[in-house]
Amino acid sequence: MPPQGRFNTGEKMNGLIMIVSWIVFAVTSLPMWFHNVLNLSLGLFQWMILLHDLTFIVSVCMFFIHFSLAMIHPPMKAGQTAYVLATCRKSMSSSITSSTMRS
Repeated sequence: MPPQGRFNTGEKMNGLIMIVSWIVFAVTSLPMWFHNVLNLSLGLFQWMILLHDLTFIVSVCMFFIHFSLAMIHPPMKAGQTAYVLATCRKSMSSSITSSTMRS
């Protein structure tokens, strides 16, 4: 596997999907909420609902993928131990320190 920076590809993808999802949620929910004031056409209102629902499905799927890889996936056991006990193996700490603690 190629070397990763501070965030791996999955974390970058999760962040991007979450940012885009929140923007789409804001853009679609406000017109749906104020559809009487804005006098939206029925077609536009239905497209807002569809886009809002699809965004929800994508963001929930991404959450479950992220959760399963972060908490259930076996290679993450060392990371879970570090979160809970604030300790890690010596070999792991030296590689983390050299790659993330640069000034």
